[in-house]
Amino acid sequence: MILCNGFGFCLMDFPGKRRLIDRLVGIPQIQRALNWVRRKQGKAEFVFPGKQEGKIASSLQGR
Repeated sequence: MILCNGFGFCLMDFPGKRRLIDRLVGIPQIQRALNWVRRKQGKAEFVFPGKQEGKIASSLQGR
């Protein structure tokens, strides 16, 4: 259910959508969920900015 809502959300067009998606993808729990889906499909994991330091990228925190 949440996956369907998230997909529909991405299809919508509204001001600030890109910034909102960037902030959501900066959340570690969301990153783990996205990579879990990728692993389940046999694809390579996403590499998120700031992941090497183990924290959210400072560019995402300031938005």
